[in-house]
Amino acid sequence: MLTGTFSGLTTVGSFGQAQVSLSYDSHDVFLTIAAPPVTVIESYGSTSLVQVGNNYFLYPVGGSSGPELSVWGAPVVAGQFGSTTVIGAERTASGYDVAWKTGAGQYSIWGTDSNGNYVGNVLDAPSGSSSALQSIEPVFHQDLNGDGLIGPPPPPPPTVIEAYGSTDLDQVASNYFLYVHGTSSGPELMLGGAAVMAGQFGSWAPIGAERTASGYDVAWKNCPVPSPNDHKRRSSVSLGCFGKVSASDGSASPFTPATRPCVAK
Repeated sequence: MLTGTFSGLTTVGSFGQAQVSLSYDSHDVFLTIAAPPVTVIESYGSTSLVQVGNNYFLYPVGGSSGPELSVWGAPVVAGQFGSTTVIGAERTASGYDVAWKTGAGQYSIWGTDSNGNYVGNVLDAPSGSSSALQSIEPVFHQDLNGDGLIGPPPPPPPTVIEAYGSTDLDQVASNYFLYVHGTSSGPELMLGGAAVMAGQFGSWAPIGAERTASGYDVAWKNCPVPSPNDHKRRSSVSLGCFGKVSASDGSASPFTPATRPCVAK
């Protein structure tokens, strides 16, 4: 009696990839077609990244059809790039963004066309702390780097420099804001169309601000760092140098610290 078997993963018409088993003897032939294992890697946004057998597909969430992820004219195969694994995908206006993570914790974002064919790299991030990677996470609706956040971390809470009158002078990161007292609403302190930055004028720093009829008055103080040769003089006299700027929109007027009077106190 003639007998035999065959088993393998192949493409069967419109069924797609399937596990095919063939067995036969002298009288009969038995053909079994079974779908390969399907694993949903992620489905956080509008696109599901799905592994079918050893290949990857980009399905709409809740759907079971979509383009196959391909590179250089051939389907991407699981394990093709060693320890680098695909972790996310999302539809874009021109195709798909596809996120990859290496075993060393580095990240790459592919851009593909609407058929899932690799076009180029959108981003290469050396680490999960990359601001560029954090900024693209909302596209994927996913915490790609595992820091518990989707997107960049929130800015640090403001530091209230003074809040004696109707205006609070607050520092947020390296910038200064003129908030209505007790709120987080108000203009940023500007100079020449650019934000004033902490340390921009050396030892000069803003110490107070108040709303006026035409804008704001902003008080500055020069607090020079003592030099080793100043320790005797500074033990008995401290120097305080002051200046004041004002403008209608929170913009500081240029000033030269050297021209400001210093008074011993």
